[in-house]
Amino acid sequence: MVVTAALPTAQNVFVIASRYRTGLTVARDTVLITTVVAVPAMIVVALLLT
Repeated sequence: MVVTAALPTAQNVFVIASRYRTGLTVARDTVLITTVVAVPAMIVVALLLT
């Protein structure tokens, strides 16, 4: 559960934003940032749990 919490924001946010044509920039940036941060976060979580 801890590793699952460290995963990036789902792509559903971007899909919904593009469907309704609102908040595209925020959704895109959120998905990008959380994807980049997720890898180091999962490594740290794995190190703390071992």
